[in-house]
Amino acid sequence: MASETRLSDTYDRIAQWYDVDMARNMRFDDVRFYADLCQREGGRVLELGCGNGRVLLELVCRNIDAVGIDTSRKMLQQLQHKAKARGLAPSACRMDARKLAFARSFDIVLCPYSLVTYMAQPDDLERMMSEV
Repeated sequence: MASETRLSDTYDRIAQWYDVDMARNMRFDDVRFYADLCQREGGRVLELGCGNGRVLLELVCRNIDAVGIDTSRKMLQQLQHKAKARGLAPSACRMDARKLAFARSFDIVLCPYSLVTYMAQPDDLERMMSEV
């Protein structure tokens, strides 16, 4: 769990610059890809590692029933700030993807960008996948 804390701390430190970095480094419009997929397939969506809402806010804009989780408090604060500025009210909370605590299930689970690469141990990835 120490790796989980370090990862959260890292994203807490970069939260305010995350969008600038993503704009420079994304080579394709993954946000539209995920939103189109969810709209086409329908159902309830869970985004693992929603961060500052890069994908989640687009889903909410399209009236897709979506929930996001992340471990970084500051990334989630950025998400709420961006949502408020756009007049949106996304459902997002601080939660570990290896220990999901939802009463209802999801039809689609998104894991955009690089969350799986942060699973420090094979057991972490296995735990996350079994939760999903």
